[in-house]
Amino acid sequence: MALSAPALGHPEERHDLARIRLLGRNGDQWTDLGNAFPDGVSPGSREWSAHATIS
Repeated sequence: MALSAPALGHPEERHDLARIRLLGRNGDQWTDLGNAFPDGVSPGSREWSAHATIS
């Protein structure tokens, strides 16, 4: 998982556009798997970054 935002406008305004994206790895190759949440379904007014682990 990674937090991404377009490099547009003032850095503080990017909080409104940031999205959590899923990433997959196969060996040394990383693949962008898209947004973690569908458009309009964020669990709040903004998406924030944290970390995820597999147990």
